[in-house]
Amino acid sequence: MSGAVQQALSQLGLKSIQAGDCKLMYKGSPVDLNAPLRFSNLPSGSRLELLTETHSAGVEGASNTTTPAVQAEDLEDDPSVALFGSKVHVFHTQDEATSVEAANQDPPDDFYDFNESDYRHVVAGYAAQKAKQAGAVLKTRQLREREEQARFEAQADTPVPIRLVLPDGHCLQAVLKARETTGRLYDLVAAALLPGLSFHLFVTPPKMLLPRQDGTSLWKAELLPAARVHVGVEGGPAPGPLLRPEVVALVQRGAPAPGFAQAGQQGIGRGPQEREAMPQLPAAAHPRRPPTGGAARSGALPKWLKPAGK
Repeated sequence: MSGAVQQALSQLGLKSIQAGDCKLMYKGSPVDLNAPLRFSNLPSGSRLELLTETHSAGVEGASNTTTPAVQAEDLEDDPSVALFGSKVHVFHTQDEATSVEAANQDPPDDFYDFNESDYRHVVAGYAAQKAKQAGAVLKTRQLREREEQARFEAQADTPVPIRLVLPDGHCLQAVLKARETTGRLYDLVAAALLPGLSFHLFVTPPKMLLPRQDGTSLWKAELLPAARVHVGVEGGPAPGPLLRPEVVALVQRGAPAPGFAQAGQQGIGRGPQEREAMPQLPAAAHPRRPPTGGAARSGALPKWLKPAGK
Protein backbone atom coordinates (compact mmCIF):
# COMPACT_ATOMS: atom_id res chain seq x y z
CA MET A 1 0.00 0.00 0.00
CA SER A 2 2.87 2.37 0.78
CA GLY A 3 4.20 1.84 -2.74
CA ALA A 4 0.88 2.98 -4.20
CA VAL A 5 0.89 6.09 -1.99
CA GLN A 6 4.47 6.91 -2.97
CA GLN A 7 3.58 6.55 -6.66
CA ALA A 8 0.60 8.88 -6.22
CA LEU A 9 2.82 11.47 -4.51
CA SER A 10 5.30 11.20 -7.39
CA GLN A 11 2.51 11.87 -9.90
CA LEU A 12 1.75 15.09 -8.02
CA GLY A 13 5.40 16.16 -8.14
CA LEU A 14 5.87 15.58 -4.39
CA LYS A 15 8.65 13.02 -4.61
CA SER A 16 10.40 14.39 -1.51
CA ILE A 17 7.46 13.42 0.72
CA GLN A 18 7.82 9.83 1.88
CA ALA A 19 4.86 7.49 2.26
CA GLY A 20 6.06 6.67 5.77
CA ASP A 21 5.38 10.28 6.81
CA CYS A 22 1.76 10.05 5.67
CA LYS A 23 -1.41 8.66 7.21
CA LEU A 24 -4.10 7.20 4.95
CA MET A 25 -7.75 7.36 6.10
CA TYR A 26 -10.92 5.79 4.71
CA LYS A 27 -14.23 7.07 6.12
CA GLY A 28 -12.48 8.22 9.30
CA SER A 29 -10.62 4.95 9.86
CA PRO A 30 -6.87 4.53 9.27
CA VAL A 31 -5.69 2.31 6.44
CA ASP A 32 -2.65 0.15 7.11
CA LEU A 33 0.07 1.32 4.73
CA ASN A 34 2.13 -1.76 5.51
CA ALA A 35 -0.50 -4.15 4.17
CA PRO A 36 -0.60 -5.01 0.45
CA LEU A 37 -3.15 -3.00 -1.52
CA ARG A 38 -5.16 -6.06 -2.48
CA PHE A 39 -5.70 -6.97 1.20
CA SER A 40 -6.96 -3.54 2.29
CA ASN A 41 -10.62 -4.35 1.43
CA LEU A 42 -11.12 -0.98 -0.27
CA PRO A 43 -14.02 -0.87 -2.76
CA SER A 44 -13.26 0.24 -6.30
CA GLY A 45 -13.39 4.03 -6.59
CA SER A 46 -13.02 4.60 -2.83
CA ARG A 47 -12.31 8.13 -1.66
CA LEU A 48 -9.25 8.25 0.60
CA GLU A 49 -7.80 10.99 2.77
CA LEU A 50 -4.03 11.38 2.89
CA LEU A 51 -2.68 13.26 5.91
CA THR A 52 0.91 14.49 5.60
CA GLU A 53 2.33 15.20 9.03
CA THR A 54 5.83 16.14 7.89
CA HIS A 55 7.18 17.57 4.69
CA SER A 56 10.67 17.60 3.26
CA ALA A 57 12.26 20.97 2.59
CA GLY A 58 13.54 19.60 -0.70
CA VAL A 59 10.04 19.54 -2.17
CA GLU A 60 10.23 23.12 -3.35
CA GLY A 61 10.22 23.18 -7.14
CA ALA A 62 10.72 19.42 -7.32
CA SER A 63 8.35 18.86 -10.22
CA ASN A 64 9.25 21.93 -12.21
CA THR A 65 11.86 20.78 -14.70
CA THR A 66 10.76 22.90 -17.66
CA THR A 67 12.90 25.89 -18.57
CA PRO A 68 11.31 29.38 -18.47
CA ALA A 69 11.72 29.78 -22.24
CA VAL A 70 9.80 26.58 -22.94
CA GLN A 71 7.13 27.56 -20.42
CA ALA A 72 6.64 30.96 -22.04
CA GLU A 73 6.34 29.38 -25.47
CA ASP A 74 3.71 26.91 -24.23
CA LEU A 75 1.70 29.68 -22.57
CA GLU A 76 1.66 31.76 -25.74
CA ASP A 77 0.21 28.84 -27.69
CA ASP A 78 -2.51 28.10 -25.13
CA PRO A 79 -5.75 30.04 -25.73
CA SER A 80 -6.83 29.62 -22.10
CA VAL A 81 -4.09 32.01 -20.96
CA ALA A 82 -5.86 34.95 -22.57
CA LEU A 83 -9.08 34.13 -20.67
CA PHE A 84 -7.77 33.08 -17.27
CA GLY A 85 -4.29 34.59 -17.06
CA SER A 86 -2.77 31.11 -16.70
CA LYS A 87 -3.02 27.69 -18.31
CA VAL A 88 -6.37 26.05 -17.54
CA HIS A 89 -7.77 22.79 -18.92
CA VAL A 90 -11.54 22.61 -19.39
CA PHE A 91 -13.29 19.24 -19.75
CA HIS A 92 -16.42 17.37 -18.69
CA THR A 93 -16.26 14.87 -15.83
CA GLN A 94 -18.39 12.41 -17.81
CA ASP A 95 -15.58 12.00 -20.35
CA GLU A 96 -13.19 11.09 -17.56
CA ALA A 97 -15.66 8.70 -15.92
CA THR A 98 -15.89 6.74 -19.17
CA SER A 99 -12.13 6.21 -19.31
CA VAL A 100 -11.99 5.23 -15.61
CA GLU A 101 -14.77 2.63 -15.98
CA ALA A 102 -12.97 1.08 -18.94
CA ALA A 103 -9.82 0.69 -16.82
CA ASN A 104 -11.59 -1.02 -13.90
CA GLN A 105 -11.28 -4.80 -14.24
CA ASP A 106 -11.70 -7.56 -11.69
CA PRO A 107 -8.37 -9.18 -10.72
CA PRO A 108 -7.87 -12.98 -10.92
CA ASP A 109 -8.44 -15.14 -7.83
CA ASP A 110 -4.76 -15.65 -7.04
CA PHE A 111 -4.27 -11.88 -6.96
CA TYR A 112 -5.30 -12.10 -3.29
CA ASP A 113 -2.85 -14.86 -2.33
CA PHE A 114 -0.58 -13.79 0.54
CA ASN A 115 2.96 -14.74 -0.45
CA GLU A 116 6.39 -14.52 1.14
CA SER A 117 7.15 -11.17 -0.45
CA ASP A 118 3.98 -9.69 1.05
CA TYR A 119 4.92 -11.01 4.49
CA ARG A 120 8.43 -9.54 4.35
CA HIS A 121 7.02 -6.19 3.24
CA VAL A 122 4.53 -6.10 6.13
CA VAL A 123 7.14 -7.03 8.74
CA ALA A 124 9.57 -4.40 7.45
CA GLY A 125 6.84 -1.77 7.49
CA TYR A 126 5.86 -2.48 11.09
CA ALA A 127 9.51 -2.40 12.16
CA ALA A 128 10.00 1.01 10.56
CA GLN A 129 6.80 2.32 12.15
CA LYS A 130 7.85 1.09 15.59
CA ALA A 131 11.27 2.73 15.25
CA LYS A 132 9.64 6.02 14.25
CA GLN A 133 7.29 5.97 17.26
CA ALA A 134 10.16 5.18 19.62
CA GLY A 135 11.98 8.33 18.51
CA ALA A 136 8.96 10.62 18.87
CA VAL A 137 9.19 13.48 21.38
CA LEU A 138 6.65 15.87 22.87
CA LYS A 139 6.68 19.37 21.35
CA THR A 140 5.58 22.70 22.74
CA ARG A 141 3.04 24.86 20.96
CA GLN A 142 5.68 27.38 19.91
CA LEU A 143 7.89 24.65 18.50
CA ARG A 144 5.01 23.22 16.48
CA GLU A 145 4.19 26.69 15.12
CA ARG A 146 7.81 27.26 14.08
CA GLU A 147 7.92 23.89 12.34
CA GLU A 148 4.63 24.65 10.58
CA GLN A 149 5.99 27.99 9.34
CA ALA A 150 9.18 26.29 8.16
CA ARG A 151 7.15 23.74 6.19
CA PHE A 152 5.12 26.52 4.59
CA GLU A 153 8.23 28.44 3.56
CA ALA A 154 9.71 25.26 2.10
CA GLN A 155 6.58 24.54 0.05
CA ALA A 156 5.35 28.05 -0.72
CA ASP A 157 6.14 27.61 -4.42
CA THR A 158 5.09 23.97 -4.65
CA PRO A 159 2.68 23.36 -7.58
CA VAL A 160 -0.81 22.48 -6.34
CA PRO A 161 -3.19 20.76 -8.81
CA ILE A 162 -6.70 22.15 -8.37
CA ARG A 163 -9.96 21.02 -9.93
CA LEU A 164 -12.97 23.33 -9.87
CA VAL A 165 -16.09 21.24 -10.50
CA LEU A 166 -19.22 23.03 -11.72
CA PRO A 167 -22.79 21.80 -11.08
CA ASP A 168 -23.26 20.91 -14.76
CA GLY A 169 -20.27 18.53 -14.71
CA HIS A 170 -17.72 20.80 -16.39
CA CYS A 171 -14.36 21.05 -14.68
CA LEU A 172 -11.63 23.70 -14.67
CA GLN A 173 -8.21 22.22 -14.02
CA ALA A 174 -5.24 24.41 -13.12
CA VAL A 175 -1.94 24.30 -11.27
CA LEU A 176 -1.33 27.05 -8.73
CA LYS A 177 1.35 27.69 -6.13
CA ALA A 178 0.80 26.94 -2.47
CA ARG A 179 1.33 30.59 -1.56
CA GLU A 180 -1.52 31.76 -3.81
CA THR A 181 -4.81 32.60 -2.14
CA THR A 182 -8.27 31.12 -2.43
CA GLY A 183 -9.29 34.40 -4.04
CA ARG A 184 -7.40 33.23 -7.13
CA LEU A 185 -9.80 30.28 -7.36
CA TYR A 186 -12.74 32.67 -7.31
CA ASP A 187 -11.10 34.67 -10.11
CA LEU A 188 -10.78 31.57 -12.29
CA VAL A 189 -14.42 30.61 -11.81
CA ALA A 190 -15.63 34.18 -12.38
CA ALA A 191 -13.75 34.26 -15.68
CA ALA A 192 -15.47 31.04 -16.78
CA LEU A 193 -19.08 31.64 -15.70
CA LEU A 194 -21.60 33.77 -17.53
CA PRO A 195 -21.92 37.35 -16.19
CA GLY A 196 -24.48 37.84 -13.43
CA LEU A 197 -24.08 34.43 -11.77
CA SER A 198 -23.26 34.49 -8.06
CA PHE A 199 -21.36 31.53 -6.66
CA HIS A 200 -19.32 30.20 -3.76
CA LEU A 201 -16.59 27.57 -3.46
CA PHE A 202 -16.48 24.72 -0.98
CA VAL A 203 -14.78 21.41 -0.25
CA THR A 204 -16.40 18.30 1.18
CA PRO A 205 -16.79 16.30 3.38
CA PRO A 206 -17.58 17.98 5.65
CA LYS A 207 -18.77 20.97 3.64
CA MET A 208 -16.46 23.92 4.27
CA LEU A 209 -16.72 27.22 2.41
CA LEU A 210 -13.51 28.73 1.06
CA PRO A 211 -13.01 32.44 1.85
CA ARG A 212 -12.93 34.92 -1.01
CA GLN A 213 -11.11 38.00 0.24
CA ASP A 214 -9.29 37.31 3.52
CA GLY A 215 -5.99 36.34 1.88
CA THR A 216 -6.09 32.69 2.94
CA SER A 217 -3.40 30.74 1.11
CA LEU A 218 -3.94 27.34 -0.44
CA TRP A 219 -1.61 25.98 2.22
CA LYS A 220 -3.63 27.45 5.09
CA ALA A 221 -6.87 26.26 3.49
CA GLU A 222 -5.40 22.73 3.59
CA LEU A 223 -5.65 22.19 -0.16
CA LEU A 224 -2.20 20.57 -0.45
CA PRO A 225 -0.95 18.52 -2.16
CA ALA A 226 -4.02 18.71 -4.42
CA ALA A 227 -7.72 19.50 -4.12
CA ARG A 228 -11.12 19.03 -5.69
CA VAL A 229 -13.18 22.18 -5.12
CA HIS A 230 -16.91 22.38 -5.82
CA VAL A 231 -18.63 25.43 -7.30
CA GLY A 232 -22.03 26.22 -5.81
CA VAL A 233 -24.29 28.58 -7.78
CA GLU A 234 -26.41 30.86 -5.60
CA GLY A 235 -30.10 30.07 -5.89
CA GLY A 236 -29.47 26.61 -7.32
CA PRO A 237 -28.09 25.55 -10.72
CA ALA A 238 -29.31 27.70 -13.59
CA PRO A 239 -31.51 25.93 -16.15
CA GLY A 240 -29.34 27.13 -19.02
CA PRO A 241 -25.58 26.97 -19.65
CA LEU A 242 -23.16 28.18 -17.01
CA LEU A 243 -19.98 28.71 -19.04
CA ARG A 244 -19.16 31.55 -21.38
CA PRO A 245 -19.13 30.58 -25.08
CA GLU A 246 -15.39 31.20 -25.35
CA VAL A 247 -14.80 28.83 -22.42
CA VAL A 248 -17.05 26.15 -23.94
CA ALA A 249 -14.84 26.30 -27.02
CA LEU A 250 -11.91 25.18 -24.84
CA VAL A 251 -13.63 21.99 -23.65
CA GLN A 252 -11.38 19.00 -24.32
CA ARG A 253 -12.92 15.66 -25.15
CA GLY A 254 -11.57 12.41 -23.79
CA ALA A 255 -9.00 12.03 -21.03
CA PRO A 256 -7.95 15.06 -18.93
CA ALA A 257 -4.60 16.78 -19.12
CA PRO A 258 -1.35 14.85 -18.57
CA GLY A 259 -0.26 14.71 -14.95
CA PHE A 260 -3.83 14.68 -13.65
CA ALA A 261 -4.89 11.17 -14.67
CA GLN A 262 -7.87 10.19 -12.54
CA ALA A 263 -7.28 13.10 -10.18
CA GLY A 264 -10.15 13.65 -7.85
CA GLN A 265 -11.03 9.98 -7.51
CA GLN A 266 -9.50 9.94 -4.03
CA GLY A 267 -9.71 12.40 -1.19
CA ILE A 268 -6.58 14.11 0.04
CA GLY A 269 -5.82 16.77 2.60
CA ARG A 270 -3.30 18.07 5.10
CA GLY A 271 -5.78 18.43 7.97
CA PRO A 272 -8.81 16.64 9.39
CA GLN A 273 -11.08 17.55 6.50
CA GLU A 274 -11.16 15.18 3.55
CA ARG A 275 -10.06 16.58 0.23
CA GLU A 276 -11.46 14.96 -2.92
CA ALA A 277 -8.45 15.49 -5.10
CA MET A 278 -5.96 12.78 -5.00
CA PRO A 279 -5.27 10.67 -8.10
CA GLN A 280 -6.56 7.14 -7.77
CA LEU A 281 -4.01 4.94 -6.05
CA PRO A 282 -2.85 2.77 -8.94
CA ALA A 283 -3.16 -0.98 -8.65
CA ALA A 284 -0.05 -1.15 -10.84
CA ALA A 285 2.00 -0.84 -7.65
CA HIS A 286 1.16 -4.52 -7.14
CA PRO A 287 1.26 -6.09 -10.61
CA ARG A 288 -1.53 -8.47 -11.42
CA ARG A 289 -0.32 -11.97 -12.05
CA PRO A 290 -1.95 -14.20 -14.64
CA PRO A 291 -4.30 -16.81 -13.11
CA THR A 292 -2.83 -20.23 -12.46
CA GLY A 293 -4.13 -23.60 -11.33
CA GLY A 294 -7.86 -24.22 -11.00
CA ALA A 295 -8.71 -20.51 -11.10
CA ALA A 296 -7.44 -20.36 -14.67
CA ARG A 297 -9.97 -22.90 -15.92
CA SER A 298 -13.18 -21.53 -17.32
CA GLY A 299 -16.08 -21.90 -14.90
CA ALA A 300 -13.90 -22.85 -11.91
CA LEU A 301 -15.13 -21.50 -8.57
CA PRO A 302 -12.74 -19.50 -6.36
CA LYS A 303 -11.60 -21.24 -3.18
CA TRP A 304 -13.69 -19.07 -0.88
CA LEU A 305 -16.89 -19.97 -2.79
CA LYS A 306 -16.49 -23.76 -2.65
CA PRO A 307 -19.07 -25.50 -0.39
CA ALA A 308 -17.83 -26.90 2.91
CA GLY A 309 -16.76 -30.55 2.88
CA LYS A 310 -15.73 -30.58 -0.79
